[in-house]
Amino acid sequence: MENNTFPPYFNLTMFVNIGNYRYPAFVLCLLLYAFIVLANLVVIVLISREKTLHEPMYIFIMCLSINSLYGSAGFFFRFLTDLLSDTHLIPRAACFTQIYVIYTYASYELTLLGVMAYDRYVAICQPLNYHNKITSNMVSKLIAFAWIYPSFSVAACVHLASRLPLCDNKIPKNQYLMQGAAAAVTGRNCDVRTVDADTLQLSASLVTGVMCRFMQ
Repeated sequence: MENNTFPPYFNLTMFVNIGNYRYPAFVLCLLLYAFIVLANLVVIVLISREKTLHEPMYIFIMCLSINSLYGSAGFFFRFLTDLLSDTHLIPRAACFTQIYVIYTYASYELTLLGVMAYDRYVAICQPLNYHNKITSNMVSKLIAFAWIYPSFSVAACVHLASRLPLCDNKIPKNQYLMQGAAAAVTGRNCDVRTVDADTLQLSASLVTGVMCRFMQ
């Protein structure tokens, strides 16, 4: 396939023909997804209904559960469909949408864990000032930062990647969906794992900087 082309589909080569075993595999994965959904819903409902749990740390845990529902939905819906499908083609738009969902899920997880680490730092190292620093207003700001920053930063990266020409539409089976797609669209000999590491390091650095600013 020539460069500077934009085929409408990606071919997922990671799936192999397992015959009738795909049905038990589908059931097992569906049960796993159902367990993930049920467990996180229990946490969300319990924290939201129990007033004694309306504390910053429990609110952050509830946000992690919401993020888990978001990430698992972004992965399992497509994965379960591919298990039963004879052809494994994914539209270009759907592929980049899943890239965005999975990357934002990972970024939300990172920023929320950073926020929780700051909360524990204040609780352990500055217990007398905890309620003065970790107010409801501060909790709202931290949660807003944890959701908003990854949404825009990942959206910018995915948008730039979607504009690059394709050198192939096959996603290698030894790579994750987002890594294989990114490698396919670049048309260049770059190490996608390095790009992923740089993205995570940038996110970690920004989270650390914001936390340090709040600690002052």
